[in-house]
Amino acid sequence: MRKPWSMHKRNGIYQTQMYDYKNKRYCTAKSTGTKDRNEALLIAYRRAMEFDSGIATEYTEWVKNVSMITLSNEKRPLNTEIAALVQAACQDAIAQALQGTQCSKNTQRPYSVSAAEYEDAPEEVKPLLDQLPTLTFYDYLLLYWNYDESPDIKERISKGETPPNPERFRQSTGILKKYAANIPSCPLIEITGAKIDAMLGAIRNAGKLKEQTMKNISYIFIQALHFAYRNTLLARDVAQQITPVSKNTRKKAKKEAEKAIFKTEEIQRLFNADDNPFGSETFRLINELLFKTGCRIGELQALQMQDVIKTEQGYVLKIDKNYCRAGKRIKSTKTERRDLVPISPDLAAKLLAHIEKSPFKDIPTAFVFSSAKNAYTPLCYESISKNFNKTMIKLSIKKTNLTIHSYRHTFATFLRMAGYSEEQLRFLTRHDSIVEVHRYTDHYTPDMERLKYQAAADIERLAA
Repeated sequence: MRKPWSMHKRNGIYQTQMYDYKNKRYCTAKSTGTKDRNEALLIAYRRAMEFDSGIATEYTEWVKNVSMITLSNEKRPLNTEIAALVQAACQDAIAQALQGTQCSKNTQRPYSVSAAEYEDAPEEVKPLLDQLPTLTFYDYLLLYWNYDESPDIKERISKGETPPNPERFRQSTGILKKYAANIPSCPLIEITGAKIDAMLGAIRNAGKLKEQTMKNISYIFIQALHFAYRNTLLARDVAQQITPVSKNTRKKAKKEAEKAIFKTEEIQRLFNADDNPFGSETFRLINELLFKTGCRIGELQALQMQDVIKTEQGYVLKIDKNYCRAGKRIKSTKTERRDLVPISPDLAAKLLAHIEKSPFKDIPTAFVFSSAKNAYTPLCYESISKNFNKTMIKLSIKKTNLTIHSYRHTFATFLRMAGYSEEQLRFLTRHDSIVEVHRYTDHYTPDMERLKYQAAADIERLAA
């Protein structure tokens, strides 16, 4: 027998269509006004009772057929009185269902997808809907973060969108397998925010992880949960049930992720001294370029011979790609920006001298900072980082979170102190938003301390 209604989503809101048993067709869809499946079911039940669709006649025919087969050999139609009893029984059953639905909105109930919802689902999601009753939360996560099999990736490709980088998917899969023992083994349809909270707490305690690391790990689950809700694999958006990060935790995570910057005298010691503290001209040149251009290390690793360009104003570096260490390949820059970055005549002379010594100088696509044996393999990040750390120890520059990326933060902070506006810094650092610029320029420097004394003197002068 056909179900009295059909339910499907439109822009995240559940719609119901009552079935007209007299005319044997579905009526026009009506919005329930809710994204909560349980609430939508409640509304559908009520509409079914209020809708004069010939439902009693349909149930009468069904009971009549059953009676003919199992109850007696008297093949006679049910009378109006029996039909009324059937309708009353249907109303009682629905009333009990309503009472069960109203008792607790948080009670976990079996979840199923209607025929209309299944029909409207993307082809990439239908295999998951087929296994929904037995699909575990952990197996769903592994499938979602499997780059080659992910329904999210397949959906994006089918829509003509550019798929994300595979490295993050593979990294997420590694994290899931590492903490598999802490992930709930329940079915996907039974996962709750409380279970996610307990899991994240267990992962934090097991690894004694920093807040920023936990933020990154939680995103692995949140992204997968959003996809599940958006594609009807979950009745509600469980990601919204996860306990939000407190303000203090956000501050702590921000502090942990914040890079230290160099003082002016430290920069002078690194690049203006007669001796070379890096012990190698190549390493010194890489570090100096990082500071004086504000480039990311991957952008310099991806720099090719053809990207060093001479113009009427001098030499510029064409920055339009980034080297992905995890995938060992070239990809677009972080913000997909293309830019020409000028360098000073002195820095250009050092760079040209380095290129002149390279055995691959005549190969346009060879990396400027390539390995000694392969033109298409850049000098590895580990070697650059190891030399950086060794140099910092040698010069007794000891600061928490001082890394190669600190040059980029120092570049932005120094220019801010020189009077550059936030919009100018956003352009120069190739960021998408002012918010990102703040992360690079909100650093305390000795010059800022001196600024306070200068302000005190200026206010006295202006008030005189």
